[in-house]
Amino acid sequence: MARILVRDIKKTFGKFVALKSVSMEVADGEFTVLLGPSGCGKTTLLRIIAGLETADRGEVWIGERRIDRLPPRARNIAMVFQNYAVFPHMTVFDNIAFGLRMQKRGSEEEIRRTVEWAAELVHIESQLEKYTGQLSGGQRQRVAVARALAVRPQVLLMDEPLSNLDALLRLEMRAELKTILRECATTTIYVTHDQVEAMSLADRIAIMHGGEIEQYDTPLEIYRNPATLFCGGFIGSPPMNFLEAERVAPGRYRVGGLELEGPRDAGPKLLLGIRPEDLEPVADGGAALAGSVLVVEPLGSHLLATLRLDGRLLRFAGDADLPLHPGETLRLRPRADRLRWFDPESERAVRS
Repeated sequence: MARILVRDIKKTFGKFVALKSVSMEVADGEFTVLLGPSGCGKTTLLRIIAGLETADRGEVWIGERRIDRLPPRARNIAMVFQNYAVFPHMTVFDNIAFGLRMQKRGSEEEIRRTVEWAAELVHIESQLEKYTGQLSGGQRQRVAVARALAVRPQVLLMDEPLSNLDALLRLEMRAELKTILRECATTTIYVTHDQVEAMSLADRIAIMHGGEIEQYDTPLEIYRNPATLFCGGFIGSPPMNFLEAERVAPGRYRVGGLELEGPRDAGPKLLLGIRPEDLEPVADGGAALAGSVLVVEPLGSHLLATLRLDGRLLRFAGDADLPLHPGETLRLRPRADRLRWFDPESERAVRS
């Protein structure tokens, strides 16, 4: 079993608190992504699991074994870094074989078979005799992944491994990486600030902010039901819209010129969260949110419009063929089943 349990981890650097009592559990074989902006603590948490940093407090377990007191070499963990970290004076074969030889994992013949298996897995079997300096950035990152997989670790840790690649190569590597790790069934923790990477790769995402985990759930659940204002604003491109709402009756709130059904036991003021694609154009005459169109961005599969509504910006994602121009008034109504409500003081979701 390679279940990872992180319990009550705290880490400070001088007066700066990097992690505030972080706890999480990663199931055996699960792909978990730590997602958040720079400085939120995601890389610090990864380095504590790897043994490259020491926590001030807390425990880290892999399966039934507590590992936070063990040196990195005794944790049965492999790590892939952002900057490839391959040896330029070695061939691709020797780079992949490095960990196996250091740990004395079998005879040279057994090592050769393992290296060929790992190289084939990441599609660099034809490059084994080359030096890494002769490879592209994407090929070097594949070498780093193959080297990590060759030692068959219980846990694979990845720190923004695709961030140095161009957009097209990132897309290709993302799809391949998901396939490779599913085949290997390796428990993986992956750090990124890229929400698209997180949504496409993860079984579950831990959204980190200010040294804490704000929400830990499946990508779709986080997208549809963000636990906090930060989660709603961080996930999604463009992010969720937030509109001020005032209670007019128990369970009824006014947003702009629209009355909507909301939580019955909430306060007099809430924030309505609605995704840009969950707004629907309506014809003149019915109650709606009416805003002046500022910018129209045709994006091929859809268009994105930015409106001004009661002094605030509102983003709408609609059909690419919708005839829309700056200066027009657009009337929109949110889908009733996609309304999400937030307390403006606690910034946490309020369930209906």
